[in-house]
Amino acid sequence: MNWYYESGGQQQGPVNDTELDRLLAEGKITLDSLIWKEGMSGWTPLRVARPSSGTAASMPPPTSMSLEPGVPAAASASAGSDAPQPGWIRCSYTGRYFPPSEIIYLEGKPYSAAAKPQVVAAMQGGSLLPTPGIAGERNGPAWEQRQQLGFWRALVDTVKAVLTLPVQCFSTMKREGGIGSPFLFWLVTAGVGAVVSQLYGLIIQGAMAGAQAAQAPSSQAAAILQMQTAMGASALFIGPIIMIIFLFLWAGLVHLCLMMLKGANQPFETTFRTMAYSLGATGVFSIIPMCGGYIAGIWGIVAMCIGLGPAHGTTTGKGVGATLLSLLFCAVVCGVIIFGFAAVMVGAAKAASGGSGF
Repeated sequence: MNWYYESGGQQQGPVNDTELDRLLAEGKITLDSLIWKEGMSGWTPLRVARPSSGTAASMPPPTSMSLEPGVPAAASASAGSDAPQPGWIRCSYTGRYFPPSEIIYLEGKPYSAAAKPQVVAAMQGGSLLPTPGIAGERNGPAWEQRQQLGFWRALVDTVKAVLTLPVQCFSTMKREGGIGSPFLFWLVTAGVGAVVSQLYGLIIQGAMAGAQAAQAPSSQAAAILQMQTAMGASALFIGPIIMIIFLFLWAGLVHLCLMMLKGANQPFETTFRTMAYSLGATGVFSIIPMCGGYIAGIWGIVAMCIGLGPAHGTTTGKGVGATLLSLLFCAVVCGVIIFGFAAVMVGAAKAASGGSGF
């Protein structure tokens, strides 16, 4: 019979019954170590999974303050330890190691007693329980370490992570630390992509204006070219400003929708970070002529839907719901504006036709 066991926060094994008893006798695992075998529904403490084990029954329960020689003085039962200690178990919320007496099990996962209030609050709010190591190891994505990795490597690695491993990327994303870093990432990727897209549009408009000017008198041709050039140049400056305003407004709307769905377990900053990295990484597709903007928009929405859940420690469904609700709200607002504009134009046309006597 092959068993798998948890040691130092990592899965070990497989081992048979004899080897498992030997590990227990040598103190490499304890009665509270999590074990699992094929057919079990989840990881279970050794004392529960093998209650009839003679070796396990004869083992004395571990003491919470028994430390091996060489254990740093900073490691304590209540505060835990950053480094693995013999027989200690890693808390799934904080990522720190605690003695078995300080560990409780929820849904088969170990949590320290100190983390119990936060974990219970997450459960009551309908959120997902934290997975091992995530809460204590949020230092990503690579863009957050660009000073060590280098600008271009951090940029490329972050784009790749968002596009290919979004769940892992946003599960380890820093939730706080300011919005400057993700905003800069968005400017470098989506912002540059938008400018390149505008340049494509300017080139196309210039070609069309040239064709119109060729068929018009010289004075009109010059006026057409000047008008098209002015419109294109203004779009290069106004477009990015509109995008920046839209990013902040949309992030606020998505966060509000998350709050309505009771999925906003983190501040607005976390929502903004998720959206900046999602829309920034996918925004690089805007440099593709013609269809690049559509690809960037669709993929960016998908990345947001996937990333909001692990970023806020809530369900993916709530992340999807908040994104779709925000898009629905934008669609309704745009529809009202278009309808109102059309109504004004129709009214103006009727007034003009009535005034002319027709």
